[in-house]
Amino acid sequence: MLLSRQSIASQTITLVCLALILFPQTEHVATAKPLAAADPWVKDLHNPVLSPSPEDGWESAVLTAMVLKEGDTYRLWYSGRSQDGSQDGIGLATSVDGVTWEKSGTNPVMTGRGPGYWDQYALWPYVLIHDGTYRMWYRGESQVNAQSPMVLSIGYATSLDGQTWSRDPSNPVLTAGPEGAWDDYYVASGSVLWEGSTYRMWYTGCTIMRCQIGVATSPDGIHWTRESSIPVLTNGSTGAWDSRDVLGPVVIYSDGLYHLWYSGRSVQAFLVYSIGHATSPDGVTWTKDPDNPVVRPSIGAWDAQGLLVGTVIAEGGGYTLWYDGYDANWVYQIGRARQGPAMPTATPTPTTTPTPTAILEPHTPTATVVTPSSTPTSTETISAASTATMSPNGTATLWATQAATITSAPSATVSGSPKYEVFLPDIRLLD
Repeated sequence: MLLSRQSIASQTITLVCLALILFPQTEHVATAKPLAAADPWVKDLHNPVLSPSPEDGWESAVLTAMVLKEGDTYRLWYSGRSQDGSQDGIGLATSVDGVTWEKSGTNPVMTGRGPGYWDQYALWPYVLIHDGTYRMWYRGESQVNAQSPMVLSIGYATSLDGQTWSRDPSNPVLTAGPEGAWDDYYVASGSVLWEGSTYRMWYTGCTIMRCQIGVATSPDGIHWTRESSIPVLTNGSTGAWDSRDVLGPVVIYSDGLYHLWYSGRSVQAFLVYSIGHATSPDGVTWTKDPDNPVVRPSIGAWDAQGLLVGTVIAEGGGYTLWYDGYDANWVYQIGRARQGPAMPTATPTPTTTPTPTAILEPHTPTATVVTPSSTPTSTETISAASTATMSPNGTATLWATQAATITSAPSATVSGSPKYEVFLPDIRLLD
């Protein structure tokens, strides 16, 4: 029996549809971008969510936002230091929404042990709960005198409640590599995951010239073996926003990939940090996000000078970031940003419009940065002849020599000339 052309076409369409049902195409699964690379980060309208103490005590500056979510409660461990550097410590705060925080009455929950110890200062905690125990890796700093270099190593402490900590007698558990290694100047704590039978740490390692990111493993959190003799995440190429340093890794495993957020700065603007993102199938081979930097400083805001990544949590169909921000007067505070659907907060949403994020084009560094004066003023002017446009590749950032006026937030006013720049993890390197 002969079939008409119309009948043949109808049967062909039917067969094609049946084939699509039985053998679905999967290309879109492989090429789909994960949420972390697709959606923009939105800074919280309530920022900063944690500010320094008004008194010149151990938390005249606050930073290093280490957040854990336990049930319906967020717990935040943060670093603090006085203006003159004589006091320091690690504090604890709690929150029901990650925005409004209540500091513990027992703060600081850990302090540096003073001159003569490898952890003369104790800062930059990373906390993990495993086997019912809180485990903290932290950055210990020591300095013989004001003219000598600061020595940075990684220490380990444990706690049953997250407040009372016991340092490990083996400290420090990770020190700088041998002379000539990529991390021979100092190492600083980063991010730790428990992977079945092994702890895995992504950490900052530096030579005297630059900082990069490495990875090490341990069976007990104390005895560490470098997984690679070379850094696993390196600084960007000449002219890139992260051409000078990459540091402060925060790693989570989500969407079948390792996600790493890091702080970066360029050769042209070595005091201005932004936040980048990278992914990896194995935690060793990383691909940087083409949209980097994914979070930038905001002109005229409390975080106008730079951002340092703190913690990222996967929750509510997206990601929540707590980060450290600082202004032209080196006033450090903690902020929050969200990628994906908004999370409910316990604080009524204000009606004010958020300050737009700075998106400025890189340029040839011919201008000089105006440094903070001994008496901070309400504005710091940074001049150059560049224009505020987005580069075609989407990798623009706020450069310290851009034409912009940075206005300090009212809560960021401090007296004197605090050397808060010591909080930057690589400020002691040669430039």
